[in-house]
Amino acid sequence: MIRTNHSRRGGILMVSLAYVLAVSVAGLILLSLSYMHQVSLEHNARAVRLMAAAEAAIESKRGRFTLIPGVQDDWSVLLPTSGWNNIDGPFTLNQCQVQVQAQPIGGPSVPAARIRAIATQGTTNRVVEYNIRVANFSEFALYFGGPNVVGIGPNFKMWGNFYSEGDISLGWNPGIEFFLDVTTTGEIKNAPDMTYNFKKTPTEHSPQIVIPPAAYGMDILKAVAATRNTLFYKNTLSIQFSETNFIRTYWYRKSGVATSGPPTDYEIRTETRDIPDEGTIYIDQGEPPAGVDCWSGAAECNNFDNPLELELTGTIFDRRVTLACEYKIAVKSNIAYRSLLNNPELRRFANKESAAATSYKEMLGVISATDIDFQTTVWSPLPAAQMVTNSGSDVGHLGNQYCLDGVFMGVESARRFNYEPPTNRELWTCGGIINGNNPSTQFGNIFERRNYDWDARLFYTTPPYFLRAYNISAVQVRGTWRSYEL
Repeated sequence: MIRTNHSRRGGILMVSLAYVLAVSVAGLILLSLSYMHQVSLEHNARAVRLMAAAEAAIESKRGRFTLIPGVQDDWSVLLPTSGWNNIDGPFTLNQCQVQVQAQPIGGPSVPAARIRAIATQGTTNRVVEYNIRVANFSEFALYFGGPNVVGIGPNFKMWGNFYSEGDISLGWNPGIEFFLDVTTTGEIKNAPDMTYNFKKTPTEHSPQIVIPPAAYGMDILKAVAATRNTLFYKNTLSIQFSETNFIRTYWYRKSGVATSGPPTDYEIRTETRDIPDEGTIYIDQGEPPAGVDCWSGAAECNNFDNPLELELTGTIFDRRVTLACEYKIAVKSNIAYRSLLNNPELRRFANKESAAATSYKEMLGVISATDIDFQTTVWSPLPAAQMVTNSGSDVGHLGNQYCLDGVFMGVESARRFNYEPPTNRELWTCGGIINGNNPSTQFGNIFERRNYDWDARLFYTTPPYFLRAYNISAVQVRGTWRSYEL
C-alpha cells in the first residue's frame, strides 16, 4: 500500500509538472505571438505610411509630365537616359525620405513612361509605381461636337465611349446597345429599354467637352512630316495605303506655262513610299515649292489647279502613322488593319481586350482641318474570310460587311453625305470618329447595322502625335499600378 501511495503521489507530481510546463510553453507561445503580432502591426503601419508617402510624392511630381506647345513637346529633357531618371532630388514627406524616378517607355510620337516613388524610413523602403502617358482626346469611339439632337437608328452597337453635344434620341428603335460610357450635355430621350440600351448608366447634363485647336497639332504634324520626307502639297490627289507602303498619286508639271484646269503640260504620276513608322504624312493646301513635282526649278512651275480633295484608301500592316490634310479628305473605300482582316474574330465585343486584340502593331490617325467625307456608296464589301460570322450568342451579322479602322477626326465634320438604302450592310470600326462641329455620322442611312468599336489599345497609346491634350498632366495607364520593396 505504501508503494502504491508513493506511486500515486509521483504520478500526480508528474502530471502537475507537465501541466505547469504546458502552461509555461503556452504562455511563451502567446507572448511570442503577441510580439510577432505587434511587430507585424508596426511593419504594416510603416508600410502604409511609406506607401502613402510614395503615392503623394508621385502626384506632387506628375505635373512635370505636361506638354506645353513650343516649350515641352515631349519628355526628352525630363528623361534623358533609357534607365531610371531622378525627377528632382529626394525630399522628406510624412517623415519619410522619398525619391521620384521615371523611365521612358514611349517616344516623341506618344510620350509614355514608368514612374515610381521610393519612400524610405530607416532600413525599410516601399515603392509605388505605375505607367503614365500623355493626355489626349482619342478616348471616344464617337464624339459629336455639334449642338443638336443626335438620332440613333436601329441595330446600333457601341463598344466605346460616346459623347454628344446635345440630346440623344433613340427614337424607340430596336437593337441599340451602348456598352461603355455615354455622356451628353443634354438628355437621353425615347429609349425603349434603358437597362438593355445602356449597360452603364449614362451621364446627362454633363459639362461641355471641347477639343481645343492646340490638340490638333497641325504645326507639329507638319514639322514631323518634313523630317521624314512625307510633306506634300495640294497637287496631291490621293494616298493609298498598301501594307507597309503608301502610293501617292499627284499632278506633275512637265513644261510650259500653267493654265486653268489640267492642261496638256500636266500628267498624273504615282510614287511609292514607305509608311513612316511612328511618323506622319502631311498634305499642305499650298502650292508646291519651286521645282517640286515639276520639270524645272523655276518658280512659275508650281501652279496646280486642284479641287482640294484628297482621296484615301487602303490597308495598313505593321506601321503606326498619322495622316493630316489641310483640306477635305474623301474616304473612297475600306480603311483596314491587316491584322483584323486576317483575324476578324478580334472584332467581336467579347474579344476586344484579349491579348491578340491589344498586341498587334498597326494604328492609324487621320485628321482633316475641314471635313472627312466617307463616300460609302463606292466601297466594296469585304471578302467572306474577312467578315465576322454568327457564333453562339453573337448573332445578327449581315452578309455585306465593311470596315473603317483608325481614329478619324474632321475639325468641322466627319460623316457621309451620299444616301443609299441600308440593305444588308454592316459596318465595323476599330478606333473612333470625331465630328468637331457636327452631330451625326449619317452611317445609319446606308448601313443596316453599325458596330462602333473603340480600339482598346488606346487605353495606353495613340496614333503618333495625335490629338494631344496640352497643358494637362499625364494620365495613369489603367491596370499598371503596383507596389513592392526594393
